[in-house]
Amino acid sequence: MAINIASRDPDCQAVVTVSAQAFVEGLTVQGIQEAKQMFAQPGQLERLEKWHGKKAAWVLHAWTDVWLSPQFKNWSLMPAIKRVHCPLLAIHGDHDEYGSSAFPQFIARNSGGQADMLLLENCGHMPHKERTQEVIQATVELLSNIA
Repeated sequence: MAINIASRDPDCQAVVTVSAQAFVEGLTVQGIQEAKQMFAQPGQLERLEKWHGKKAAWVLHAWTDVWLSPQFKNWSLMPAIKRVHCPLLAIHGDHDEYGSSAFPQFIARNSGGQADMLLLENCGHMPHKERTQEVIQATVELLSNIA
């Protein structure tokens, strides 16, 4: 979402992505299939309610149904990322169960402006939860350089 918004905002000052998927890869599909099966188990949907309230089932199906549909297999951020001209930082965990380091590499390489990536070691899909201080520090550094 951050890439799409930044691509449409000519006044965007900077954009930070955290665990952003940039295209459909096998690891993403496998992780989503496993998540779909896991959340189908009794009591598991309640875990999503912490974050999504009564819309948890809708959020789960919107996510899994889209990503697992044959029509989505060729989706990519390419059209949007080339239109991002503000400074960009792509943060990703090296153990993200929903995507490899190819995602932040793709984002940084294809941005229309200055872009960097931060690959956090021993970190999964939620760097902002698992490595909060490092994410904050990297974001502050990016914003400090544009001020």
